[in-house]
Amino acid sequence: MVDVKDPKELLAKAENSLRIADHMVYITYPLLKESRLLQKIIDQLSEVAMNIIEASLSYEYIFKRLLLPQSREQYFDMFRTKCSASFGIAPAEMQVLKELFDLIEKHKNSPFEFSRKDKLVIMSNGFRTDAINLEKLKKYLNTLKVVLQKTKTRINKPLI
Repeated sequence: MVDVKDPKELLAKAENSLRIADHMVYITYPLLKESRLLQKIIDQLSEVAMNIIEASLSYEYIFKRLLLPQSREQYFDMFRTKCSASFGIAPAEMQVLKELFDLIEKHKNSPFEFSRKDKLVIMSNGFRTDAINLEKLKKYLNTLKVVLQKTKTRINKPLI
C-alpha cells in the first residue's frame, strides 16, 4: 500500500518552508552577508519544491488520476509529465524548477563546496563548478511562490 499524505498538509509545510526561505533571502542574508547561508537557503527551497510536488501527486492519486512513483527521485518527472499542465504551470516555470532540481542534485552529490565572495561554489566529481548567488536563489524562490499559489488554487478548488 502506498503511503499517501494529505495534500493540504503538505501545502502548509511548503508555505512554512517558503516563508523561512523568503526571510533568509530578503532579510537574514543581506544583513549577515554569510555565504554559508546560501546552503541553508538551497535546503529550504528543496523542501518547498518537494512538498509542492508531493502535494500535487497526492491530490491526483486521491482522485485516481495517476499512480504514485515508487521512489522520490521519480516525483519530479511524474509531476512534469502528468500534473504541470493541469495545474496551470507554464513551461518557463517548469524549466526553472528543473534548474532548481539539478542544482539540488549537484548540491547533494558534491564532494566539495566553498564560499567565494557572495557566491557558493559547488564542485562536482569531474571538477566542474557551479556558482550560486543570491540573484539565482531569488529567481528560484519567486518561481516557487507562483507554483505554490497555482497548486493551492487547484487543490483548494471546491468540487462540484
